[in-house]
Amino acid sequence: MAEELSLDEERITALSSIGLGRARAGDAQGVADLERALELALACNSPEAARLCNNLGFIALTEGDVRRDAELRAESLRLATRFGIGAMVRFSRGVRVGVEYFAGTWDDCVRHADEFLAECEAGSPHYLESDVRQRRAIVRFARGDTTGAEADAATALELVREVKDPQLVHHVFSSNIRISAELGRLDAARALAA
Repeated sequence: MAEELSLDEERITALSSIGLGRARAGDAQGVADLERALELALACNSPEAARLCNNLGFIALTEGDVRRDAELRAESLRLATRFGIGAMVRFSRGVRVGVEYFAGTWDDCVRHADEFLAECEAGSPHYLESDVRQRRAIVRFARGDTTGAEADAATALELVREVKDPQLVHHVFSSNIRISAELGRLDAARALAA
């Protein structure tokens, strides 16, 4: 109906919803739907382009394409900034920490994590705080800062129990298990695994 009535924003929304659902269900056509929605969004200068880039980046990451994920997430941040979508800018800045972690640009990862977490600590909490803390914890641990890593990991664990989002819970718990195991705290690792 959106196509018949030439309602671009509705077409973008429909393609985005259908595409994301299909892609997450393993249907390769879902990515094509999202890419078509992104084409339309860019053509009509829609702010939805920022969210679409983020979603396409997420799918690229789940498929193991870290470079494509980084490109799309950077474009998402650029578009969100251009359109003045404050919530999307902040979300994209939180996601950027994970992108930099996977890309191995750990200095940038820690710098951006520090900035994001400073905002959270200054009274502006965010859904991604547990994820950002856990990424910083892993980098700190790898660099020998056990005290800093344990503090971040403990706070991330506390926060993620409040958020209860499976994609965040899995990452935070698995990282905490790994840190506990590597420190020889196998009982703590087992308890978290349970």
